[in-house]
Amino acid sequence: MLDSIHIRLIFYRFLQLEPVYWRFPTRQSNFWRFYMNDRDGAFLEREDGAYALQKGRLYVIPAGVPFGTKLTQPVGHLFV
Repeated sequence: MLDSIHIRLIFYRFLQLEPVYWRFPTRQSNFWRFYMNDRDGAFLEREDGAYALQKGRLYVIPAGVPFGTKLTQPVGHLFV
């Protein structure tokens, strides 16, 4: 089944996020997001609570899912 899945990366970026600039109360996109950070301190917020993004782990956010963001310290942020 997975042999038929093909993924082509069109855009990615790695940047340094600062707490003051990654504070969005609500985001919702028509595309999927992939996030990975180089240190702890980032959170995704949903109606049911906040979820810590642990350093070095890949997080996949499906299209159409509303979420907010916040940081407690600067982090290196890879996003696709």
